[in-house]
Amino acid sequence: MGRMPTAGFEVVETARGGVAGVVRGGTVCFRGIPYAASPVRELRFAPPRPHRGWAGVRDGATAGPSVPQATSRLERVQGVRVPDRAEDGSLSVNVFAPRGAIGERAARAELVWWHGGGFTSGSGGWDGYDGGRLAALGDIAVVSATYRLEPWGYLYLPEAGVANLGFQDQVALLRWAGRTSPRSAATPTGSRWAGSPPARSRR
Repeated sequence: MGRMPTAGFEVVETARGGVAGVVRGGTVCFRGIPYAASPVRELRFAPPRPHRGWAGVRDGATAGPSVPQATSRLERVQGVRVPDRAEDGSLSVNVFAPRGAIGERAARAELVWWHGGGFTSGSGGWDGYDGGRLAALGDIAVVSATYRLEPWGYLYLPEAGVANLGFQDQVALLRWAGRTSPRSAATPTGSRWAGSPPARSRR
């Protein structure tokens, strides 16, 4: 990966295109990076397809939209957590990395965080899943992602060969993280998974 620093941002070149991450203290936050093509039209009930990439530098300051979902019961006490729901651009990832890791050849361990929500609600872009502090304290890369939920992710259509698309999204994310993630120029020393219930049961 290349490295082109600018004031307040770190710009890296990934296999899909450039991404500008926001510098915040000792970390760089890259948000809303697509790890798969948008699940729209003929891809709505299809396994995730690789993203074709983009020209120029992509703005990584804002998380991508949450996938379509019903209102979570937790909003009664926590307030609205998913204000932006859309299929286009929803299969996106957020990467939080120590600033010193950008452009270095020293490998970093990687933690992939799966959000919970009973396969019916949630988003990897929630503020509560911000991995910047953990990345700085542990000197690791933290990755959070959004994947398909409810019927879009778990409707069983045997005649079409469709099943567990939400899990397939997660597998696509892990492949993306191993090849494209803008954490450093080196291969990570290892990847670990964690998450909220029921996500942690899928380790």
